[in-house]
Amino acid sequence: MPLSRRSLQISAAFVNAKSNDRSGYFQAYDHAQNVFKTAGTNSYIYCAADSTAFNLLYLKQVKGLFRDVTAYDRNLNILDLAPFKKIRVNGVFERPDELAIEKKIAMENPGRVYYMDMAVFPELALRTQPWGILHKLLPEGTNHSASGKLCALWATRGIYCKNRNDIYCRENADFYLVRLAEYAALSGDRQRFEACKMPALKAAADIPTTQKNIAYIYFYIFRDGQMCVDHLEKAAALEPYYVPVIRLLIELYRSGGFTDKAKKWQDHLDGLNIGNKESI
Repeated sequence: MPLSRRSLQISAAFVNAKSNDRSGYFQAYDHAQNVFKTAGTNSYIYCAADSTAFNLLYLKQVKGLFRDVTAYDRNLNILDLAPFKKIRVNGVFERPDELAIEKKIAMENPGRVYYMDMAVFPELALRTQPWGILHKLLPEGTNHSASGKLCALWATRGIYCKNRNDIYCRENADFYLVRLAEYAALSGDRQRFEACKMPALKAAADIPTTQKNIAYIYFYIFRDGQMCVDHLEKAAALEPYYVPVIRLLIELYRSGGFTDKAKKWQDHLDGLNIGNKESI
């Protein structure tokens, strides 16, 4: 190797050492611990973001922890794929078939199924309620348990994102701020909601899931269609393949009579040419 090239590599190592130093950063490890401990033993967890899925995978497969908790990746890339193997067609999973299996697991394990995000199954009269850092799938009409303390009490080093954190660290840390905002919204405390939402956006406004999760709070809790659409538009602009977000945008624009905007997003969706295959 020429000396100049070796010198360049050594120089780069020293120059970037500080920005790449992750000693003392336990945020990813803590986040996975929080997820597993909040769900408890013999539970089922569905996640979608890689930033969560790989952390769970590390604790289960590398550290050998939480073997009594089953974790599924809703994008069907990693974690436990056993229930879904038979629906793979030419290496691709079909979303409707996956949902059917998901519903079956929910019906067979009442009170033991958790999601990282909000989920609703109206045909089963089931919807999620916030449960610590997670969402617990419960019968519609179930009184909300004041489990926000679980979210606030779990120690999470690095929750206040430093600017040098990468996108995955910021996305995980932001889950906590957005979830606390959701608890404030459920309690009707709009001031507290804003106090949690603003730092979340300051830390991770460039992350599609942050925009989507805030949009869902406006949609499901505040019933504020305009604010929901504003954040969904930002999420879709950041991730053009964010199919659930795009479909909700189309539905909201159609129901509101904004046919031109609905057509714009429908044309975009059709142009993706993904059929029933989609990202969560």
